[in-house]
Amino acid sequence: MRDRLKRAIKNRFPVVVSLRDRIRGEQESAPEPVVAESSGPVVDDNGDVITHFTRAQVEELVDEMVRPALESDGGDIEVVRIDEGHIYVRLLGACVGCPSSRMTLQMGVERLLEEELEGFQSLIELPSDVTAA
Repeated sequence: MRDRLKRAIKNRFPVVVSLRDRIRGEQESAPEPVVAESSGPVVDDNGDVITHFTRAQVEELVDEMVRPALESDGGDIEVVRIDEGHIYVRLLGACVGCPSSRMTLQMGVERLLEEELEGFQSLIELPSDVTAA
């Protein structure tokens, strides 16, 4: 049972154990994880990266799912620009200089954008004193 739970957590499977399995002591193996092969960015005939999202979609995700959490701690985030699937942001307020800001961007914001936006390449943090180009 313990190995099954560890394997499920490691592979990010939902942990579901039926009472019948526990009583009988049956050990079903966890399904193998499905890993999508990364073929890199999608490019057109000219070699330009194709993105399937707009600035409005990015702003909507940030407004609905990111900004409220940051504002509750006295911070904020600004979408500076989007270039070929790369999203440039700037952290503001209490987020500037916060030791947890890197983790917030990588594990929170970047993961959300990867899941929600087709063609997303990377999230790039700009220092608070740099203006958009």
